[in-house]
Amino acid sequence: MFDFSQIANEYDSFYETPLGRDVDEVEKRMVREMIQSLPRKLSLEIGCGTGHWTEFFTSLGFPIVGIDISEKMIEIARSKHIPEAIFLVKDVEEMDFRDESFDNIFAITALEFVDNLDRAISQIYRVLRPGGYMLVGALNASSPYIQGKMEKSSSSIAYSRPFTPETLRNLLQVFGQPQIKVGVVIEGSRVLDKEQTLDQDTILRKGAFLVGLVQKTL
Repeated sequence: MFDFSQIANEYDSFYETPLGRDVDEVEKRMVREMIQSLPRKLSLEIGCGTGHWTEFFTSLGFPIVGIDISEKMIEIARSKHIPEAIFLVKDVEEMDFRDESFDNIFAITALEFVDNLDRAISQIYRVLRPGGYMLVGALNASSPYIQGKMEKSSSSIAYSRPFTPETLRNLLQVFGQPQIKVGVVIEGSRVLDKEQTLDQDTILRKGAFLVGLVQKTL
């Protein structure tokens, strides 16, 4: 498993680059569309890192408990003093929250990096209330951009196990019937679906980011 403490101090700097800003804009647009009707109730964010996505979720009205295995990441997240958010050092595979503690659970590019995915999903299922929602943002293994990153040992993505739309759907079906979206088509230093409307075939073949949403069956 990649130790994100190694890059904690530089993690947010990606979002300050032109490419990072464009990627962030399209990813957040996709996620916003998926969660707009979710109840603004207590939500768990898995792999919250430096709190970058936490700020987004709280800005939309979700009170957040953010967890991450990296103490350094949590230290940076806490330093941001994000309203309606608390941060805890925890491993998703060994959570000690009570059963059915959360109305929503969010995981953005986090599940690709866990050691035991089955164990993580079992814990997530346990702490999500019946009728609650699970949202996953994930790297798309089918994307040429992600495939290129996985070949570079200097990239954290090289240590990940990305999903395809099909494997993400299969993963989430334990909760119910998932919706899956694909986006963020990157060529060179451009995010094409920020600048223009692309045909669905191109998005499915080249999109680097997956979003899955599922409601836990009552």
